[in-house]
Amino acid sequence: MKPMKPMKQMKPMKPLKRKRLNPVTRKDLIKLLKWRNPQRNYHKGDFGRVLVIGGSSEYSGAVYLATQAVATLRAGVDWVTVASPTSAAYAIKALAPDIVVTEIKDDFFKPQHIPLLLKFAQHFDVVLVGMGLGKETQPFVKAFTEKYCKKFPKKPL
Repeated sequence: MKPMKPMKQMKPMKPLKRKRLNPVTRKDLIKLLKWRNPQRNYHKGDFGRVLVIGGSSEYSGAVYLATQAVATLRAGVDWVTVASPTSAAYAIKALAPDIVVTEIKDDFFKPQHIPLLLKFAQHFDVVLVGMGLGKETQPFVKAFTEKYCKKFPKKPL
């Protein structure tokens, strides 16, 4: 067995040249966020309304995670509504009492629900679709997104 060679001494690394980072200032935040005056009385929905369409009997947790992980409530949106089939609606109500849940009386979403959801969606600033819907709802998702984008071309989906 050969003896090991001693390790070569490495030269110390030069410090990296970094560009200075600009810290976020109060002025920056005021430009980005809608300012909330503590003396004024606000109403639920004044700072945004989000509609989440999703869920099924198998995937009720996906809708709950979407409402929380997307950080809608943490980011300042003060009205979140979930439209979900009855089987998932009960679970969402139990997990998140601060979220409004609208039940769709069926096992999963079908194209026949689109007119009702489009009428409902006009009252919201943003619509989130697809969490936990399952494979059987693909025709619904395709038809809903097409009709939503035609009816509300400037609203985010």
